[in-house]
Amino acid sequence: MATTPRAQRRVKKTTGYKIPPDLERDMNALVESGEFANRADIITASIRFWFQYRKFDLRTALKELLQTEEGRVLIREAVKKKSKN
Repeated sequence: MATTPRAQRRVKKTTGYKIPPDLERDMNALVESGEFANRADIITASIRFWFQYRKFDLRTALKELLQTEEGRVLIREAVKKKSKN
């Protein structure tokens, strides 16, 4: 059995955070519902989402959408709706 070199392994670090009671309730509900295995998974998913969100370029995404048929249909529908008002 081959071993993975230490540099390639994903080493997790521990950190502390005092969570507000409302977020703790929401997180516990997500774990109890089975959507997440534990609160650490929720925190990891949330941080990953935040970093992806920060990289998201709305201007580029809109330009790409408007170059598609779906984007052109959305614009036509919005113009029709606006002209009726």
